[in-house]
Amino acid sequence: MPWKPKKKVWMIRRTNIYDILYVRDLSFEIFALLHLENQLKLTCVCKKTKNLIETYWKNTKFMKINILSHHTHKQLLIKCDKITYLTINRIVNIDVLNFSNIKILNLTGTIIEDKWLPSIEYIPFIQMSVEILILDKLKEQSMIQNKVREFSSTNLLRSLFECISFNTLTTLSLAYCYKFPLAIIIGTLIVNGNQYKFFNVYGCHQFSVIFLSAVIDNVPNVIDLNLGRIPNVGIEILEKVINLKKLEKLGLHHCQKVNDYALEKLVEHSTLKILDIRECPKVTENLKNQFRRSNITIID
Repeated sequence: MPWKPKKKVWMIRRTNIYDILYVRDLSFEIFALLHLENQLKLTCVCKKTKNLIETYWKNTKFMKINILSHHTHKQLLIKCDKITYLTINRIVNIDVLNFSNIKILNLTGTIIEDKWLPSIEYIPFIQMSVEILILDKLKEQSMIQNKVREFSSTNLLRSLFECISFNTLTTLSLAYCYKFPLAIIIGTLIVNGNQYKFFNVYGCHQFSVIFLSAVIDNVPNVIDLNLGRIPNVGIEILEKVINLKKLEKLGLHHCQKVNDYALEKLVEHSTLKILDIRECPKVTENLKNQFRRSNITIID
């Protein structure tokens, strides 16, 4: 029997829509780990990658920026108009810190360069109506000495605060900002402190008793207050805390002056639910049990 070539069978590849969605969602998770600068580089890889990234930009509300400059500011405004949560590693130009849609601004560990310092009269074109502002471990880089140090520049902080509208702010975190200019902080609190729900000054050991008292007086509606690692937190401060009628969580981690006598009045606090007294050696087990009987959770 003569040999006959087999007929070619052409397999038609069918693409499952669920596979497409899975690849897209997986890509979105990867893109979320990258800074905007790296995402812009990926758009040059191929057309499919570019389309995926552009789809991500249209849908995402979270963005990380490595260096905020005029270029990245322009790209963010053009391509990512739905961003509400912004994280920045380094700020080169404060004058471009004006995004109208941002609700959460995370500047944890951010380095602000002082090579471009606007005048005190500088007012940005758009003030951000931020609801959550995180300035933990904020740093500055002196371009004269070329050194990164703890943030202490009055004019630089004033310029930063002028970019932000505090009328909508409900959360302010200043953990480890122990060189911050105190006058600017208290000035901000006096105007807008009534609306704060979360206030964190953990590790701000420069706060005196008088300054802490003024701060607590200006946040009467706070729900979560963190005063951890502040040496001057003692009886005088906790007497002020008792007057916070909406307080639910109080952080006193590593407050060495806190003892049973200072805390005993908090046992009967009507709204307090969580009390952090880790590394408070003067607080006895007897008082801790009193808090537990009052349905207050103790973190120790």
